[in-house]
Amino acid sequence: MASYLVMEPASDRRGEAALFIKDAFAPLAVVLPAVWLLWNRLWFEAAMTLCVTLFLTGAAAWAGMPQLAGIGSILIGIYVSLEGSALKIAAARRRGYEDAAIVDARSVTEAEERYYMSRSPETAPLTPIARDLPAMRPAAVQGAGLFALPGSH
Repeated sequence: MASYLVMEPASDRRGEAALFIKDAFAPLAVVLPAVWLLWNRLWFEAAMTLCVTLFLTGAAAWAGMPQLAGIGSILIGIYVSLEGSALKIAAARRRGYEDAAIVDARSVTEAEERYYMSRSPETAPLTPIARDLPAMRPAAVQGAGLFALPGSH
């Protein structure tokens, strides 16, 4: 099972725009770290990765040791693959998202189901049907059965 970090915007705590970020190793990022970062819309991180890779390649060529460029590229790829989820979390925090929960699940669909089922009805996102219903009064005011409860006039 994998762990998913659930992040919600600070302005909307109803969960309608929640992000589910999987905490896992990214094997594609070892080989193509910049492409993986661009695929995940981490533009600044991708630009920094390209700059560092070009700098290492130039420094290795200037020093006359081209094998260092390959080693540096592999090390950058390993770093991005290990810290990819942390980079996604940092980018979401910069966009105004806050940590809401951690869910253990086999897939993102299962993580969504577990997260939304664990929420209280007051904070759960409204379905289109629930938005059209009139507001319900608390049970203490409505009464039970044929008789009203004490204090509900």
